[in-house]
Amino acid sequence: MQIHTHPAILALGIIFLEIITGTRFKRTREDTPWEQCNKDNSQALQLLNQLEKKDRHNREKRISSGMNRAIRACLKLEPPPNFPSNRLSEEGPIRHYILQCIVRPLAIELQEGYKVQLDALHKALIPGHEGDDPDGLDDVKSFSRRSTASIKENDHNDRKDISHSSVKTQVKFKTDIATSSTERREACSYRNREELVDEHKVKAATTWFEWHDDASSRITEIRDSTKSNARRVKIAILDSGIELSQDTKDMYDFEPKIQYRSWVDEDETWKDEVGHGTHLAILLRKIAPNAMIHVERVFKKKPTTSSTNKIADAIRAAVEAGVDIIVMSFGFGEEHKDLYDAIQEAAYKNVLVFAAASNDGKNRPDGVAWPAKDNNVICVHSGDGNGARSTFTPSPSDNMRIMVLGECVKSACPPHLKCAADHKLMSGTSCAAPIAAGIAALILDYARGFLDEHEWNRLRRTTAMLRMFKRMKDEHSTDGYWWIKHWQWFDSSRTVGWIQGEIRGVL
Repeated sequence: MQIHTHPAILALGIIFLEIITGTRFKRTREDTPWEQCNKDNSQALQLLNQLEKKDRHNREKRISSGMNRAIRACLKLEPPPNFPSNRLSEEGPIRHYILQCIVRPLAIELQEGYKVQLDALHKALIPGHEGDDPDGLDDVKSFSRRSTASIKENDHNDRKDISHSSVKTQVKFKTDIATSSTERREACSYRNREELVDEHKVKAATTWFEWHDDASSRITEIRDSTKSNARRVKIAILDSGIELSQDTKDMYDFEPKIQYRSWVDEDETWKDEVGHGTHLAILLRKIAPNAMIHVERVFKKKPTTSSTNKIADAIRAAVEAGVDIIVMSFGFGEEHKDLYDAIQEAAYKNVLVFAAASNDGKNRPDGVAWPAKDNNVICVHSGDGNGARSTFTPSPSDNMRIMVLGECVKSACPPHLKCAADHKLMSGTSCAAPIAAGIAALILDYARGFLDEHEWNRLRRTTAMLRMFKRMKDEHSTDGYWWIKHWQWFDSSRTVGWIQGEIRGVL
């Protein structure tokens, strides 16, 4: 019996492996086509597993996360939990699978990793298309249509006229990749202003997401999709809204679809004047892709004391809608009664509330902002991708110690702000809060598969989740913060029994 039902997709995955390794895929000759397909599939999966194992020990030679997901999707036809149909033998579902599981990860890789404008690339590849070439895509197009032999010949015969040769194309492509970090340095937003950032910080943040992707992939392998998908984890993000270009929306607004509600006007159209809420909402989507995201637009530009009534109303509505987690990436200098009451009501119903610590470093007289310092709120600090505390995060105290990535975090940007590829970098505890909330959502999503309803509801308590984060912290940290390393729980060396035992241990 032929295991892989679409040999052409398998062949694409093998081509990707050849590109990654730089070597020809070694095939053994089998008697029948189906035996050949099965053997190729087995060898390709074995090679991919070996590469992934090497990457865990040597991150400098790592396969990019987008390419890794695309290759695995080619080799193993397993629709994700949110996929509308498992009947990949039919034309509609298999086309949807290719677009969502193979093309989309590669598109994200091109946009975020190499700053390629997809619409410009699409136009450049249309035969006969003429027009401006702001991204230098004509070189890429001409390069793609040349054979290796013609490249070598061109290189040999036309060394004096190198300006329009394929060698120029190769040099340009490498330069784009090498300077991408420098370009990113000019686009990092912090406290509503642009600041230069160390390119090593950008690289560290990218590596953090690779560690996170490892954990997310392991969870996908071992989660009980039937139970977890029957009642998805719901997260409400209260901020400035969300606004996406159509390309970006196609990229991130997959099932379960993002929900939107505005408390500042009656318009149902997605809006975000400043981009803060957009960045955080898509960040949540990237961290916890199986969760249902509820975007609550509670202010236009930034929260003020006049916003607290709307925020309180949004919290109550979110609780009524059955959300499991609420995220507030903002804070106030003092407690507000209407908002305080809404938070207590949420906590009473075991809804987890996450809030940003503040970006005032050690200068703030009261340390952590409110509501992050409320006993029923989980306070989140910011660190760089290597686990060093951010200079702008407050000092740790009591149960306000959780620290996750909050520097040089890349996420989506509204089209009217004209960010490169509709994405930008941002730093702040406001970035850290949704990341911590997303990690909690991953744990809740996985735990639903083996905990009964009573146990699962206990896990949603603030005290239980704090114990969870404490167990996931770096044991060697001495600065008073809990640097969260959730990926160590889901390492391939950990058995399912061990993982489930750790989660049960916090109840």
